[in-house]
Amino acid sequence: MTANPSGFTVRTSGLRARASYADGEADTLWWEKRALLDVFMIEGNPLGKDQYGIELERKLPTIQDGIMDAFDACVTEAEGIRDKLADTGSTYDSVEPGWERTALERGSASSVHPSGFGVVGPVVQGVSG
Repeated sequence: MTANPSGFTVRTSGLRARASYADGEADTLWWEKRALLDVFMIEGNPLGKDQYGIELERKLPTIQDGIMDAFDACVTEAEGIRDKLADTGSTYDSVEPGWERTALERGSASSVHPSGFGVVGPVVQGVSG
């Protein structure tokens, strides 16, 4: 979108960079889940066969399922963020293709707010890299 006094522009390359970052986070979470599953398989019930171990053994599958479900929810959320950021960038590009190159040539999209997102001059930017 072109910059104007009453509107804003969106840095689609920043959206795509954040989509790529979210994709990497989803991959990392998936691998961490696999590593934790391996630990569960290797360690089994760490308390043995006394009364506490027997009680833990009874509850351990439910505990492990809850932990794995939480990992799955985090991966799903990261993938959802990735998809929404990428879709938003594509939507803006389809509405006004080539606007970002023009904005960069004007100098409108040259600085990044320290928070990573925010209005900087007339441009709403995402951090790239």
